[in-house]
Formats: sequence, C-alpha cells, structure tokens
Amino acid sequence: MDRMLRVAAATVNQTPMDWKGNRNRILQLLAEASKNDVDLVVFPELCVSGYNCEDMFFSLHTIRMSESIVGDILPHTKGLSCVLGLPIFYQGAMYNCALVAEDGVVLGINPKKQLPREGVHYESRWFKPGASDQCGMTSFLGSDIPFGDHRYQFAKYSMAIEICEEAWRSRLSAADHASAGVEVVVNPSASHFAIGKYKTRETMVANNSRSLQVHYVHTNLLGVEAGRMIYDGGAIFAECGTITKRGPRFGFNDGSITVDDLDLDKARVGKLRNRSEKVVSRPNPGTVVRSKKQLSTRGKLKTPFVDRIHHQVSAGVWQLNKEEEFLAAMMLGIFDYLRKSGARSLMLSMSGGCDSGSIAVIIAHMITAALKELGPDKLCDRLLLADKPKDPEDPKSWVRAILTTVYQSTDNSGPITREAAKKVAEEIGADYHELDVQDAVDLYLDRARSILGRRLNWEEDDLSLQNIQARSRAPMVWL
Repeated sequence: MDRMLRVAAATVNQTPMDWKGNRNRILQLLAEASKNDVDLVVFPELCVSGYNCEDMFFSLHTIRMSESIVGDILPHTKGLSCVLGLPIFYQGAMYNCALVAEDGVVLGINPKKQLPREGVHYESRWFKPGASDQCGMTSFLGSDIPFGDHRYQFAKYSMAIEICEEAWRSRLSAADHASAGVEVVVNPSASHFAIGKYKTRETMVANNSRSLQVHYVHTNLLGVEAGRMIYDGGAIFAECGTITKRGPRFGFNDGSITVDDLDLDKARVGKLRNRSEKVVSRPNPGTVVRSKKQLSTRGKLKTPFVDRIHHQVSAGVWQLNKEEEFLAAMMLGIFDYLRKSGARSLMLSMSGGCDSGSIAVIIAHMITAALKELGPDKLCDRLLLADKPKDPEDPKSWVRAILTTVYQSTDNSGPITREAAKKVAEEIGADYHELDVQDAVDLYLDRARSILGRRLNWEEDDLSLQNIQARSRAPMVWL
C-alpha cells in the first residue's frame, strides 16, 4: 500500500475578501477529505483571498487577513497535506503563491513564475513573478518558512507545483523537478470559462503528465467571484499521458472534492523507461523541502478503481457541446450574481423578441437545475429568501417567486410581440405585467422637437426613434 496515494482535488466557489466565508468553505472541503482518508488536498489558485481582489492586492490588509485565515485552517490539516493559494508579501513585492502545509505546519511557499497578462488577466499589475532559481526564507505566522521554487519530499512520494499559467507554457515549470524524480505535479488554477476551453485544458493536463511522466492533478475555482469571470470547476487527474478522472463542472453548491488513488509506481516506471534519454536541466533544479512527519500507512482504496470507469461514463459533464456549455455557464453566472448581490429576485423587460425570451428561458432552466441539485430548503437559503414558495417542489413556483417580467408597449407595438412575451412568461411560470409607455416616449420626442425645431420621423430618424422606445422602458424596470 505504500505505493498508493489518495489525492483530493478541490473546486470551491469563493468571493474576494469574504474572509470568514472563504475560510469556512475551505474547512468544509478539508473535513470531507479527512473523512475519505485523503493524503493530499489541492485547492485552487488564490482560494484564500479570492482571485479577483484586483487593486486590494496592493493593500497589506489583504495579505495579513490571508495569513490569519491560513492560521485558522492549519489545525484542520492534521494527518494530511494541503496546498492553498494566497498572496504573499516578500522582500518588498507581492507574489501569487501556493502554500504547502502538513499536519498543522507550513512546509514551504512557492511563488508563481509565469503571470498571465492578456484578456481578463492583469496579474503583472499586482504581482511580481517568482524565479526558477529563487530560494529564500520568509516569516509566516511567526516562523521562518522556505520561499522559492521548491519540490516537496513526503514520507512516500515527492511533489512539485505548477500554478495555472505555468502549465500553459512550452517550457513547463516542473520539468526540472520531474527530471529529479518527482512523481506528482499539482496545478492549482483560476482558469476562467470560455466556450471550448475545457477540452484544451484537458489536453494540456494529459500532455503535461506524459511529458513529465508524472501523476498530474489540476484543480480550479468555481462560480462567479466578482462579476467579471465565470469559473467552471472541473478537476482533472492524469497519469503519464492518460486522463484517469474528472471532477464535476459548474453546479450551484459551494464546491466539491474529486478523489483519486494514484499508483506511484506507474510514474516511477515511466521515468525508468525514459532514463536512456539525456535530460538537459539547469545546474540547480530547485531545492527540496522535506516533511518531518512519517504518515502511517492507512487503509486505502475505499473508492475502488472501477469507480473511475463509472464516473467517466455516467457524469459526462465535460462532454458538453458549445450550446450546452453556454447554457450551463449562464445559469451558474446568473445564479451566483443573484445570490452574492443579495438581490433575491430578478426583473426582466420582455419585448417579445429573441433576446429577452432567451434570458427568460435560461432563468427557468437555472431554477429547475438548482432546485434539482440543492433541494427546496438549501435553494431558499442560498438565495436568501424569507420563505419557500407555496409549492416548493415545482420549479414554476420558484420562477414566479424570483422572476418578474413586464411588457411595455408603445404605439408601434403589435399583437404578435405582446402575445409572444405573455406566452413565454406563462410557460415558465414568471410573474407577468403589461404597461403602456407611449406617454414617456412622447415626452422625450416633444423635448427633442423644441431643440431641433422639427418632428422626428421614421424616414430620417429610424435609429433614434427605435432607441428612445427602448430607453424609455428602462426606468420602469429599475423602479
């Protein structure tokens, strides 16, 4: 049994600087991992503080609170190892780091070496990149802790870390560590959702595990952190080029762990087969941080390997087409924005057209899926509702409690759009209202005529006249 390693990859739905909430969600998953006799738990990138703290990463308060939260978490790592993501202040600069703890003690801190700087990512604004030859000490929770490009030697296995972007580069961050015998590489990530990106991510994980001849564990954030990005979760395990297990994507819970049993001998044999090749590495392939605790051999394989096959053929959440991915992401995005804003309900201006009709249907799908996953009591609690609807098992009852729609007509509205808006609202169970806003449109047109010296007409002013109808509808929706 010494060759077997039980690893949990955690996906968690965090909120920037929600210190108590972030801590409790991590503790909840740690407790679940302990119940499953896990040796190692890997959490996502910057899971302690939240990934999208933005310019609050310039604040030392963010750093001190992150350190304090880790202090609260450490006592709950008894009997297992844990990788946590948090910002660290070191020698006058801020670093995006992975902290490794075991049995209540911090073993080391690894700074991220490759920072993304495109699209929605601006890490180089807040963080300084680590270096491959970086090796020093930093004070953390009153102790001197190794800070740098470390690999970790535990009782029966060795581990290296690649943080998100480092795994997407042609020169893998863990290459030298793998050449030095590391069997496990973990990748705590904050990889945002984009249509089709999951397949690319899965290919990357498989390829990295093959090129490094290691067990590769990738985990990710979940949900909407701060309104800018959606994270789809989806932990991935790979073994020397083959995907062995996948975790759930999307979902309305606070997170989950995906557990897999790694046969360390498979990585060792893979390295033996490639020893005939000349390995080109730098003179100092990173320092080694050694665990002082000898973990006892516990009974493993409570989750049989056959569960891998069952999971792959039954869940299928990673095999979504682009339309299904879009729907799943929109449902999670709207749900998280609704609950984290504390709004408790949604208001939709129904025009009878494609856009508003699609949004209404997505919301109905969202409520149906959330009710199925969470159940009435937990759904009520997560949406901060005072009471459940009269028929808590019926999705339409929830839609009516949460979604209000209004059709706002003008002189140019016709029976087709009115009927379409009404029928869609009725079909999904939404609360439906009708208003006439022509007088509001006329008020704007009269004011414009007094300045322009003429009436607006459809031949010359089509775009303006159409837009003033739409804009006149917005204030009533807000009210």
